[in-house]
Amino acid sequence: MTAWNINWLGFELIDYFWPEPHDSEFYFGETRWTISTLIVFLPLFLFMNFKVLDEAGKDPARRRSTVRKWFGYVTLFIAAGVLVGDLVFTLNALLSGDLTLRVILKVALLGGISALVFVYFRGEMNDAEE
Repeated sequence: MTAWNINWLGFELIDYFWPEPHDSEFYFGETRWTISTLIVFLPLFLFMNFKVLDEAGKDPARRRSTVRKWFGYVTLFIAAGVLVGDLVFTLNALLSGDLTLRVILKVALLGGISALVFVYFRGEMNDAEE
């Protein structure tokens, strides 16, 4: 929820600051919904993550939980898929001549968020394997 809504908010901000010539007005309805979701889910995610890391620091066996590993590897798979899809989309936009500043910013945002998720969970999975 957090990564999705940060990305969605970023896309909305890119659309606002770099509008297409045919865009007549900007609608803030979805932006309000995204900010509201982030206000709820970001602190919840951070709290739960720090709690799990704290408990895992006290009892290293918790890092080797089967459910935790399964969730981590599924997350790695999804993040890798998003990165590959982002690259395919970028190459397609380049080859079709649709690679504008707005597209580059959106691709960079999505790729950056996916890379952060991938790197974070890869580190978690390395710690769980050790």
